[in-house]
Formats: sequence, C-alpha cells, structure tokens
Amino acid sequence: MKNCTLCGAENAGDAAFCRDCGTTLASPVPAGAAQSAAYGQQPVPSTWSQPSVAAAPAVSPIAPMAFPQAPQPASQPITAASPINGSSGMNGIASSPPPMTNPMMNSRATTPSGLAGAAAGAWNQPGAGTQLIVERRGGHLAMEVAITKPEMVIGRSDVDSAGMPVFPDIDLSEIDTELITSRRHAALFVEQGQVFLEDLGSANGTFVQNVGRLQPGQRHPIPAGTRVMLGRGGPVVYCR
Repeated sequence: MKNCTLCGAENAGDAAFCRDCGTTLASPVPAGAAQSAAYGQQPVPSTWSQPSVAAAPAVSPIAPMAFPQAPQPASQPITAASPINGSSGMNGIASSPPPMTNPMMNSRATTPSGLAGAAAGAWNQPGAGTQLIVERRGGHLAMEVAITKPEMVIGRSDVDSAGMPVFPDIDLSEIDTELITSRRHAALFVEQGQVFLEDLGSANGTFVQNVGRLQPGQRHPIPAGTRVMLGRGGPVVYCR
C-alpha cells in the first residue's frame, strides 16, 4: 500500500496517483540507495593531528613615552558684553541667538518611532513576486494570486449563519463548486518574509504535505512548493 503524502489516503502499491486528491505518488526508494545517497561522503576522522607551533620569542616591555605638556593659557577676567546692534538682554548683555534646528530631524522617517514602524512593515512583507497557486482536483491549474498583504484569508464568498456576507481575500467559490472549503477556511500570514498557514476552524480540515491535518489555530510554515489541500478532495494550493 502507498500513503498519499498530501491527504494521507491509502492507495494500491502500483498506483501512480492518489485516488482521493490526484497527487502523484512517488515510488519508494530502496533503503540502501537512500542511505548511500545521503551518506556518500568519505568519513571524517575523529581526531586530527595538530601541527607543532614554535613558541613566540619573549618580547621585552616598552616603557611608555613621555610627551611634553602644552602650556595652559592664562585666565582672563569676564566682563559684561556690549549690546549688539542695539539689542540687549538682561543686565545689558546681548541675547544669544536661538539654536538652529534641522527640520529633517522632525520627520517620521528619522525618529525612533518612525524607524521602528518602517522596520515592522518590512518585517511582515512577503518576498517580491510571491504567489499562491490554486489547483483543481487532479492537479489542473485554476488561478494564481499574488500575496501582497501580511494576512490573507482563503475561503468562499457567501452569507454566514447570521446573514452577514463573507468576502475572503482569496475567493475559491468559482473553483470549489462542491462546497468542500469553508467560508473562512484558512489564513496566510507573512512573518520575517516567510509564509505561514493557519486553519481557521474549517469543517473539512486543512492538510499539509508530509505533515497531515493541521489543528485549528496551528500556524505552520509553508515553504515554496509545499502543497496544501483545503478539505479532503478539495482545492490544492502552494506558494512559489
């Protein structure tokens, strides 16, 4: 028997595709071939001979050099300054001009809070050109969606039990005609430039390749090419 790496369904040993989701089933690799492929390098000796290093000759300490001190200027008595251009301050002493300020220092980009906001925005931005590929059952391409926000909900546009309309960011209503996916099935998150997926309590589950079904609220990384089935027998999505 062969277990599907995407949905976990059992298939016949000579099956080329999963009977439930249509995923291509890889032929098992002999253990000896996998071991030789993974460990084909030459063994590394546990100990290495260290070359002998001659001891460095002793160096006599160098006495610090004395530098002549520059003569200090004689102190001058402080006298009241004369008014400048007829403008005098307190006690007839000229007022100091106001300190010069740089208007650019008050911009949001140069303040600590502005820098923190800019860093947080870059922290949660997906990589340039990141897309979500959606396939119908059997591996047929259905749509491509650019991931442009830190959080995007996947589901079907419909009216919920309270009569409120639901409009997910990635709408699969025209693709999932069998209503396998939920209105708010799963959500994509972008953190540190990496894409994560979380099941939002869907009715038919979310299955990640080589992982299995995700628990609701469990956020899991989705590297490029990792296939995710939205409900058993439902649409398959992956990033690239």
